[in-house]
Amino acid sequence: MKSIFITLFCITTLQMLSQTFRPIKWKSDNVIWSTYSIVPEIETQVISPRMWFHNNNLPLFDGGYIYNLANLFSDQGFHGYYVQKIDFKTGQEIWQNSRYFKFTDNPKPDREYASSPFVKDGSLAFYVMKEFSAFKYFFWGRGTLGKAKYDIVDGDSLSYEHTNPTDTLNKILFPGIPGFGRDVFLFENGDNTNYIVINRLCPLNCELLNLASYTLNAEGHAIDSTINAISMGRSIERVQTYKLTENKLLLVVQCPATQAGEKDIVKMMVVDYEMNIEIDIDIADHLPSRKELRSLSLFENALAGDKFNLHAQYIDSSLVIFNFDLNGNLMEEISIPPENDSEINLQSIYSLPMQTGSGSVVCISEQKTEETSFKIYKSDGVGNLILKEDLKTMDPTDSYRISYLFWAPDNNLLLHIKQIDTKQLGQDVKMDWLSNVLLDTRKMGIISTTDDVFANNQLKVYPNPSSSYIQIQGLQEEANVIIQNIDGQVIRKLITKGSEVDIRDLPNGVYIFDIQNSNVNEKHKVVKI
Repeated sequence: MKSIFITLFCITTLQMLSQTFRPIKWKSDNVIWSTYSIVPEIETQVISPRMWFHNNNLPLFDGGYIYNLANLFSDQGFHGYYVQKIDFKTGQEIWQNSRYFKFTDNPKPDREYASSPFVKDGSLAFYVMKEFSAFKYFFWGRGTLGKAKYDIVDGDSLSYEHTNPTDTLNKILFPGIPGFGRDVFLFENGDNTNYIVINRLCPLNCELLNLASYTLNAEGHAIDSTINAISMGRSIERVQTYKLTENKLLLVVQCPATQAGEKDIVKMMVVDYEMNIEIDIDIADHLPSRKELRSLSLFENALAGDKFNLHAQYIDSSLVIFNFDLNGNLMEEISIPPENDSEINLQSIYSLPMQTGSGSVVCISEQKTEETSFKIYKSDGVGNLILKEDLKTMDPTDSYRISYLFWAPDNNLLLHIKQIDTKQLGQDVKMDWLSNVLLDTRKMGIISTTDDVFANNQLKVYPNPSSSYIQIQGLQEEANVIIQNIDGQVIRKLITKGSEVDIRDLPNGVYIFDIQNSNVNEKHKVVKI
């Protein structure tokens, strides 16, 4: 027995020492650039290190750069986060920084989760939650709210702060409920910081959806709060929250059926930062009748304008991608049958609604013994998939898996890929690295060349989507603005110099803002919700 243990230990050690991670080289001519992210802290050979991306982390596009934020952890108790800045035009890394530590070495063990980054006043800021445990590994709970800031020029850490859960002034923030929730958004309002917290109040009452807004002053004391606790009438299994505009959130709340013949509840809710519910639709009413629903997921950043995709897994192993608009209308369903009567791996299929027109982009990762590939399809709006790219690497032994799929500001596709060297590493000693790949959607035939009119715009039109006002940033002089509907009909003409454009009276839908003066001739797509 001892000799077997020693043999296994030696094999594992040799596997770890033989790691030769390298940038992936692609066969495709449609790759604009590809990067390979290395985190020095997890170059150390530890058991199962991971880079994990929260729903609300990635990507952050700002000022011609991409900001990546990931959580780091391993089975040996190492934990922290990683931030990175990439030049969007070239894919070159500008800087990276991280906070990485072993929580089991702390006298009071804790671990952290970072999410929801934003750029303001020359800094990259994001929310940090800390969980505590008296037993090093078990019974994690009672998170603290906090934020971290990094200089966007050189990546230096500017600040790292947490509220104090023992401070009586902050008692409102810490109700003592395990599972404080990781769907948190923050924004700065003068010297104050506002935290938006969305979570289910489980195990206290698993039927309650808690929508909360807290305002903290510069000293970190809670000075105001708004809480809206909603009973779903059934135990909540999952809450997914995504930032829709600068001050609105999209929630998908799932409450599975509890008895035969009962429907699942799948609430789609649009909530503002004052915790008012603007849209509340049970989209399960719009799902076609099928066999029992096993799971329904809003995959990370599966949003585009006024549409989003849901991935539904049924007990017969079939996967269906449902494309909805924000009024709860089912726009398209795409059925992906299992291959060879085997279950579909949900982790290998990602999709995005098209930003203009109908249809979706679907990426399926095929991991086979002989070669891995990404098959990228475009749907035709009525459920049929058309293959646009079979993305493979120069080295057929490369093993990798899609992690995220995003629309870039220029309407190209950004893929986040986990590179997994399974040839060298066993399942329990597996290293995950992040690659970023930008694909040319025009060369692939996913975006038509007529969409190039939006690709090189310099003005910033925000928030988008919006339900009330649009700001036009970057104008140096007055400009004529012609608002057209998606069919090209002129709805309104006005003159502005970056002031607010009131769209409250426009019906919900997609509009084109044609902005012109002596220096500017740009068209921007705007979504009214």
